[in-house]
Amino acid sequence: MLRRLWKYGREDSLIRDSFILFSASSLVNLGAFLFHFIMGRFLGPTNYGMLGTLLAIVYIINVPINVIQTIITKFVSQYHTNKEENNINYLMRRSLRKCAIIGVISLLVVLVISPLIANFLHITAVSIIILSPVILFSVILPIIRGNLQGLQKFKLLGLNLITEIAVKLLLGIILVYLGFKVYGAITAIVLSFLFPILIGLISIRKYISKKSTKEFNHKQIYAYSYPVLIALTLMSLLITIDVFLVKHLFDEFSAGLYVAASVLGKIIFFGTFAISQVMFPKSVEKFTLNKSTSNVLKKSLLLISVLAVPITACYFLFPKIIIKILFGYE
Repeated sequence: MLRRLWKYGREDSLIRDSFILFSASSLVNLGAFLFHFIMGRFLGPTNYGMLGTLLAIVYIINVPINVIQTIITKFVSQYHTNKEENNINYLMRRSLRKCAIIGVISLLVVLVISPLIANFLHITAVSIIILSPVILFSVILPIIRGNLQGLQKFKLLGLNLITEIAVKLLLGIILVYLGFKVYGAITAIVLSFLFPILIGLISIRKYISKKSTKEFNHKQIYAYSYPVLIALTLMSLLITIDVFLVKHLFDEFSAGLYVAASVLGKIIFFGTFAISQVMFPKSVEKFTLNKSTSNVLKKSLLLISVLAVPITACYFLFPKIIIKILFGYE
């Protein structure tokens, strides 16, 4: 059975593409850890607790990112398999236009209620205002990445992901070092969304450079979006709502310690996420061609287990050592 699962050929590029995206995701996760590591030591528990709360807000904002990217990936993969390039062109242009309008409206709403959000989370309203452009960027970026994922251009997708973390890490260090403290870290987060959008638009210019006159039935897209929205919203709440509750109910120092611990828990989830991102468009492709998708699923589960089980074991066996090495004694 294992030999059959590991069988590799040109038509079965799951392992190769998983390695490409996993390598990029590993660099992203390493950069994200370094960002937390450096910010935790530069800002101290109180300011790091504020930053962690804002990052939890970003995770919530990531719900539309995951929903939109999943939907775009599914239909781009389906259209590409059926060689319906005009449909991809129309989908991309329409999605960018509609999501930009929704993003601007949502941004204005958040700016209006920013004092209420700040009061509930015990953080400054200025931090919410600085972070607010992420709302607009978060509905544009997944359209670009969904296109690359659906076309199985995992090298370009990996480059886009690396750009995001590189901007966040480098600018975060520079701005915090210059004395902007937590506001500098927030600015770096905002710009880490903007730069991948600019690079991504160049990568997908083929599908947005000319207007397509062909339209298609939108009902199938909306019908698919509802269950995806529910599933990914619940998943995002699962990994973020605890941080909000702790920040609201506990003192700032304790909240900072909890945020550090929660980061360790998310390492496994985000560390193996690349495999499912590769699996999804390949499953859509096989399903569109009326081929079995079970082997793709089995290989993906096996790859995830190979990565997740050892990390989980280390957490159980050496918890104190891991926490001291990654976040320091304090």
